Amino acid sequence: MKKMNLNGCVVWRGKSRFDGRPIVMIVTGLTRGSANGKTGDMLQTWILLDDGDVSPIQARASGADASICGDCELRRLCAKGNDKARTLCYVNVGQAPSQVYACYRDGRYYDLSDYPDKSKFAGKFLRMGSYGDPAMVDFEIWETLIGLCGDNGRTGYTHGWRWADRRLSRLCMASVSTIEDAELANSMGWRTFRVRKPGEYGINRANEITCPASNEAGYRRNCNNCAACGGGDVSRRSIAINAHGGFAVMGNWTKFACGALQSVIAERSASFEV
Repeated sequence: MKKMNLNGCVVWRGKSRFDGRPIVMIVTGLTRGSANGKTGDMLQTWILLDDGDVSPIQARASGADASICGDCELRRLCAKGNDKARTLCYVNVGQAPSQVYACYRDGRYYDLSDYPDKSKFAGKFLRMGSYGDPAMVDFEIWETLIGLCGDNGRTGYTHGWRWADRRLSRLCMASVSTIEDAELANSMGWRTFRVRKPGEYGINRANEITCPASNEAGYRRNCNNCAACGGGDVSRRSIAINAHGGFAVMGNWTKFACGALQSVIAERSASFEV
């Protein structure tokens, strides 16, 4: 008999709001806290492809990760076959996303309805989309999960702010890579989380502050005791952070990402009408 993993459970299965393919959302951290020093001890949510036996590594390599990451400009740059030199996303899909996927594939997570101790959710801080974009999941599912946690606080970031359910702006930040996109997102009612490219480090817009959980801010806080990135009224300050990631990712930002990002964003903007 297989041993069930009580540290996580399947919250929801459904169709991607981006392309309709089957996806699944899994929450972890119910019995063991996260070891992520930046975020602190939060429940983590993983939005994964659930369409055959396609691992997160395979999904990224083939471009099938669009079902969970949508039109994120960092995904579009890295989804070029197995061209690892184009990896700009800070998430290492070979680590936690693959471990969670393997456990799910082996049937070792309970569904939420069958999870034996739902009190494990109470009072927990929630990270919406530890991997995968929160906009892929129905707003009502997030409301249910937040309710289980007692609305104790959360972080959430979506690259899908142009087309997402606008109600998500109450819960999430619009994740942006340029000042122009930040201004557009603000005009649409979203607070923003802007990644500053090399050459922009330390430069904030008038309505931005530097992420207190960042290296450049001296790690004054972690996400668990900050709670600045939970969406809400656009009159509140937005957040900015320097580009970050592993050695290879940061090398790519420095070498070519700025120009490549600009062209992808311009292409996307030209085809989008507010």
